[in-house]
Amino acid sequence: MHKRTLLAAATLLALPLAAAPLLLRAQDPPMPATATPPAAPAAQSVPLRYKWAVGQSRRYKMTMTMTGTIPTGTSGTRIPMNMAMQMVMRQTVKSIQSGDGAATIVSQIESTRMAMNGKEMPMTAAQQAPMKKPITTEMLPSGKIVSLQMPGLGATVMPGMDIGKSMMGSTLTFPDGLVKVGDTWNGALGAGMMGMQMGMASTLMGVEARNGAQIATISQKISGDLSGMANRAMPAGMGMTGKISGTGSMVFDTTAGALVSQSLQNAIDVTIIAKPGAPAGVPPTMNVQMQQTTLMERLPDAAPAR
Repeated sequence: MHKRTLLAAATLLALPLAAAPLLLRAQDPPMPATATPPAAPAAQSVPLRYKWAVGQSRRYKMTMTMTGTIPTGTSGTRIPMNMAMQMVMRQTVKSIQSGDGAATIVSQIESTRMAMNGKEMPMTAAQQAPMKKPITTEMLPSGKIVSLQMPGLGATVMPGMDIGKSMMGSTLTFPDGLVKVGDTWNGALGAGMMGMQMGMASTLMGVEARNGAQIATISQKISGDLSGMANRAMPAGMGMTGKISGTGSMVFDTTAGALVSQSLQNAIDVTIIAKPGAPAGVPPTMNVQMQQTTLMERLPDAAPAR
């Protein structure tokens, strides 16, 4: 019983963290060009803003892995738990507002695969159906999310939970004006409905000309408290304390206003506490230590023939 409880907790942790980079993938990736890219000012200051065009449609693959160990009981014995999830998603820019430049982006999950400890976990058509519901995002050029609707993804984890709404606390936005190399700005990777409190510090590390474009490299550091999940996402009779920390990198095409790539590596340390009313057989405390990696890759725009 407690192994299923731990698996559910790991999944709840994984989905919002994995969803964050997904929200920033509707931009047109950089295309080769022969023209000389605009040079950065002497102080290497650049504007960081997303740019869109109505009708852009791109496909991406997100690969997320979580590896770690979980306790098997009161003896202290631990067993490995390796979870992998892969999603292929198509994102299309539907409209752009003339005033603030906000883009409405519709994302459609084409396929999903999951595995536990190397064993495929097949999903029935009924299980996949909620995940294939369209995800609609309205986002400003700064990266600020104006609105987000993704109820299908939340429904696969917990009935009645809308991960889209939980992500509305996110403020992973670029600063106004020019950003200098070495500048650092802070944002909140919010998951309000789930009670997570996470922050991200981003630093512009450098700007260079690459493949006819001006490319900015941004480092990222994540830290946060996961204890708030206990009251909103844990089964009855279960509490939780936990921390998350990690690093990541973003490569951004300032010429095209497009995100080229992003990767995140997180360490998660959670202690699950059994309270009165906890499921039978659950130890008083269970410590879960996980390493999570999320990577996004662009795929050919046309889906392969079946």
